[in-house]
Amino acid sequence: MKSLKKKKKISKKTKKVNKKAKASKKKKPLKKNTKKPTKKTAKKLPKKKKPPVKAKKSKKKKTVAKKQKKATKKAKAKPKKNTKKTIKKIKAKVKVKPTSKAPSKTPSKTKAKAATKTKPVTKKQHPKKKAKPKRAVKKHRKLEMKNAPNLPTAPVLKVILCGPHSIYWIPSDSAIHQIFMDSGIHPKEIEISQSIQVPKRRNEFLRARWLARRVLKYRDPLLKKNSGEPAWPNEVIGSISHKDGEVTFCSVPTETHYGLGIDLEKISKVSQGIESKICNAEESLIIDRVEALAKMKRSEVVALIFSFKESIFKTHFPMGQTHFGFEDATITEIAYDRREITARMNVKTSSRTPVGHEVLGFYNWFTHNDEKFVVSVAEERKPLVIEPTKAELRELAAKKEAASQPEV
Repeated sequence: MKSLKKKKKISKKTKKVNKKAKASKKKKPLKKNTKKPTKKTAKKLPKKKKPPVKAKKSKKKKTVAKKQKKATKKAKAKPKKNTKKTIKKIKAKVKVKPTSKAPSKTPSKTKAKAATKTKPVTKKQHPKKKAKPKRAVKKHRKLEMKNAPNLPTAPVLKVILCGPHSIYWIPSDSAIHQIFMDSGIHPKEIEISQSIQVPKRRNEFLRARWLARRVLKYRDPLLKKNSGEPAWPNEVIGSISHKDGEVTFCSVPTETHYGLGIDLEKISKVSQGIESKICNAEESLIIDRVEALAKMKRSEVVALIFSFKESIFKTHFPMGQTHFGFEDATITEIAYDRREITARMNVKTSSRTPVGHEVLGFYNWFTHNDEKFVVSVAEERKPLVIEPTKAELRELAAKKEAASQPEV
């Protein structure tokens, strides 16, 4: 009986629990989630339970707590922002090279791979490397040049420095081909050369004209004056000298010079007996001194004096059209260390060169085919005109005004 009573009590309890469960199900029916969980739903799902309500605190304590929280948030947030900005700036300034991975393979294999990568190149990128027909053309040209006859080449012009002047020189053994002679010589000059009977002199005349026209780049003919010297252009003063096929030429502008003369001499052709004809007692003493100090041969010093006196004549004769001899010019000094030479004129040769006028010159030596030559240059420079400044012109004008006013 007791057991039956217990069972009845349990059944009554279960019935009450079941009724409560059914009532809860009816009030809140559950729905299945067919949608996929999104970020929002994922965040919303884990809801935290509200903490138990605590006793109310005073307003002062709340404000202090809020300030403390704000301060802690700022302290935490600042270094994060700064670090991000600084990292970005550093990356912008410094381009960090990518760290090379440790080579797992041997270097020989990597090199082989790199070579294989560079091999496939298009024709557009490297057209010159694969231009095989051009090489074939070059070889063909070389064969043609070998079989072709010897073409004429223009003679090489050599330059001899003589102080500030450059003297152009064609050696005797450098022949000028007829092609260049025809293009560099005017027909009127050829007509003048026909009047020269000696063929050696005629050849030197034509070579000298060719050299002068080439240096000056002058197209018109260089004719002769009645006195015999060449008729130079108005802008230039030139001088020619030739000896045994050796031809020299030099020129200066008319803006800076009144006259110029050069002379070329072969030392072996200067005889020993010529010293007494061209030198006086004063000059013989200079020859002795230079021979001893400069360790020069006497024949070399005599050839230098002879050459310089010839160049003085070539300089002064066009200026005044007056003839004079070797005794009318006296050598006063030979500066062998600077290769300069000076002379004093004993005769008035022109309006600009009175008696006692000093002539400055320069000289140089050179050898060709085991023969020694001397070249000398004599010049007559124009005085430098220094224009007065504006202040000086004002002073001069003030002085003239003061002088023109009558005295009170």
